[in-house]
Amino acid sequence: MFWVNNGADITSVQSSKLTGADRQVIVRASGNVLLVGLCTDVDKRRLYWSEFGSILSSDYDGNDVRRFPLPPSFAGRLIGLSVGAVSMLMNIHHR
Repeated sequence: MFWVNNGADITSVQSSKLTGADRQVIVRASGNVLLVGLCTDVDKRRLYWSEFGSILSSDYDGNDVRRFPLPPSFAGRLIGLSVGAVSMLMNIHHR
């Protein structure tokens, strides 16, 4: 299983077995940021999450990290992601 850890000691994407065993950091965040909206693309074996101003992606092992910048008006407003076979949906908080 995968999750985002926005803890005081480390901000990261992490994984473990369903039992909680073999917990590991997949990707460390770049600086003091809030990670939100983690989702998986099972077919491509990739993870997607949001970091302030960008959507990021990596394979299940944390390799091949890719950054997709968002328009400035989205920065800090993305609250969820969903990846489908041909599209990505983003939930944006409207102020």
